[in-house]
Amino acid sequence: MKPQTLIDFFNERNQSLTKCFKRADADNLEETLHKLRVDIKKIHFLLLFIGYFNHRKNIHDLYLPYRKIFKSIGVIRELQLKQKLLIEYDPGKETIKEQNKLLKKEKKLAKNFLSHIHEYLKLIDATNKIALTIFEKFPVFNEMEFLHSLSLLTKRQFSKINVEHLHESRKTLKTIIYSKQLFPHAAVFRKILNVKVADDLQDLIGAWHDKTVLADWMNQNSKSSEYATIKVSIKNAAAADFKLIKQASSNLFRS
Repeated sequence: MKPQTLIDFFNERNQSLTKCFKRADADNLEETLHKLRVDIKKIHFLLLFIGYFNHRKNIHDLYLPYRKIFKSIGVIRELQLKQKLLIEYDPGKETIKEQNKLLKKEKKLAKNFLSHIHEYLKLIDATNKIALTIFEKFPVFNEMEFLHSLSLLTKRQFSKINVEHLHESRKTLKTIIYSKQLFPHAAVFRKILNVKVADDLQDLIGAWHDKTVLADWMNQNSKSSEYATIKVSIKNAAAADFKLIKQASSNLFRS
């Protein structure tokens, strides 16, 4: 893997981030936040790849500005997801007060986020300049070593599903997907890892995680007797997702 390939990948993601920020407003915020999260995840992947070969502290530090943005986005996205799921599992609008509280909090955080866009753009620009200076000094990396390590990690995580670590394992699946984009012709994707299954599986885990987060939130913020039917529906849906996850994980590796 030549340094220029890494630089091109990094530049593409930062250009996409900049465009998203400049187009962001209250009307298209949900879509914008999703795109920003995807781009930041890809940048994180790239820095993890570089960090695999180079353990210098400044590689870790490069992600800190993106992490700050990612965390701000994550809080808003979680509020949006909770509202969507409540609407889906509560057609009778029993939780309308809770939905309105979530919406009010979302709007407040969204307004704050939009007010900091100029600051975020400056952070990205400054980090980009530092990163490119560092990247240009890198040697040629052997991506096969990284991909071999990734396939071993995937086997450990999915040979037996661990509920407590499932959300973390989703990050490994994302790494597989982004690796395929950066190294499209790598043999590991033809012989060992099924990227299509990895993509479907991470979607399933994401859906399962959203429901479990909502279920936990409802249990913490309401009496045990409140919204009993809705809670059961969400719990059953999460259980159905988990069953699909176990089935899909069995096809993650090519025979």
